[in-house]
Amino acid sequence: MEFVSSRQRLEAMLLHDPWKIEQESYPEPEVRSDWDMMPVDTPGSVIRLMKIGQEAGWQVKVQYSRGRSPHATTGVPGTLRHLIGVRFGHHPLTDHRGYAIATSPAAGRVSWTWDSTMIWGPGFPPYADCSITDFTAFLTMPDTSDEALKSWAGTLADIKANGEALQKSRDAARKAIRAAYDDASLATGMGGFPGVLAAAGRWAQIRALGRGLYEGEALRKIIDTRTARQKDGFR
Repeated sequence: MEFVSSRQRLEAMLLHDPWKIEQESYPEPEVRSDWDMMPVDTPGSVIRLMKIGQEAGWQVKVQYSRGRSPHATTGVPGTLRHLIGVRFGHHPLTDHRGYAIATSPAAGRVSWTWDSTMIWGPGFPPYADCSITDFTAFLTMPDTSDEALKSWAGTLADIKANGEALQKSRDAARKAIRAAYDDASLATGMGGFPGVLAAAGRWAQIRALGRGLYEGEALRKIIDTRTARQKDGFR
C-alpha cells in the first residue's frame, strides 16, 4: 500500500483547480485579407462606394476576408462571416485615409450590410463614429484640411447628441400619451378613440403631449396599438 502524505494531497488539490477556465486559441481566419482574393461577388453597395471614391480622386483598394469576429462584450467568437474592406488613400489634395467594411453571413442567404468605417490623417485622430452616408460625404468633401475635417466631425457629434436627446423626448411623450389614454379608458369604460373623445379634455391633453413629436397618423398609431394591447390583456 502506497502512503500519501498530507503535503501530497495539498499539492494535488492546488494543481486541480475546478474554477480554472481552460483557454483556447482564437480561431484563425479562413481567408486573410492579405491573400488578395475575392471568392464572392462584389456587392453593388461596395461597387458604388468605390466609384464615388475614384471619381473624387481617391485611390481605392478592396480586400476580402472570412472569419469570426469577437463579440463586442464577451469576446467570444461569433458566427462565420464574409468581410469586404474598401480602403481609400493617396488623394492628390490630402493625406487623410479612410476605410469602410461591409459584412455578410457566410452561411445561408448572403445579405451585405455596412459594418464599420474609419477616417484618420496626420492631424486628425482616428474617427469611427460616422454612418456610411457620412463616410460618403467625407470622400467628396471640397475642403480637405484638418480644420475642416475636425469641424465636420464635431457637427456629426452634435447631430448624434441632439438625435439621442430627441429620442428620449419621444420616448417620454409616448409613455405620457399611453398613460393619458389609459386614464381616459378607465374614466369612460371605453377604449380607442371613442373613449378618448368621451373623456372631457383628454383628447386635447393627448394632442398637447404629442405636439411636435407625435401628431396625426403617428398619434393615432400609438392609441390603436395601446387599444390592441389592452384587448390582449397587456396593460
